[in-house]
Amino acid sequence: MPINWGDVPGFLEPRLTLFFSVDLVGSTSLKQKGEYPLKSHEEATFKDLGASWFAPIAKFYGDVDRQFAISWRNCEIAYKNALHGKELDIKPELWKTNGDELVYTVVLNKAEHVAYVLAAWTKALRNYRNDLIKQNHDLDVKGTAWLAGFPTGLFSSDHVAL
Repeated sequence: MPINWGDVPGFLEPRLTLFFSVDLVGSTSLKQKGEYPLKSHEEATFKDLGASWFAPIAKFYGDVDRQFAISWRNCEIAYKNALHGKELDIKPELWKTNGDELVYTVVLNKAEHVAYVLAAWTKALRNYRNDLIKQNHDLDVKGTAWLAGFPTGLFSSDHVAL
């Protein structure tokens, strides 16, 4: 008997979610270099109070998000141009942070959305990597992506089936 999805609460409807993440490579090594910038309390300034690794790692969160926002806007324009004015009806969002890792998620409505999301994501990571090189840090980024379906194998014709 086919499932009438109108009778199912929204949170139980079938969906295919793309997760994608970026990890800051070299951050642990940077933190463990043994640099303790604190001077004796008589000569310490406000600038001396933080560890030298804090600024580049804290900057990572905002810079990656900014690069992804720029890439996503370009992706939306490319999608609209490719489909003669049709708007991209999905929006990735930051799902969680895990140490020096950012994990984003987006529910996919169409198979071609995967290509657009991953194109925007890889462009953002390349741009951020170039920024790191210019800043002369021993840091890099690695990214990954994976799909999760709920409930597995129950996608009807009006839902994504990859």
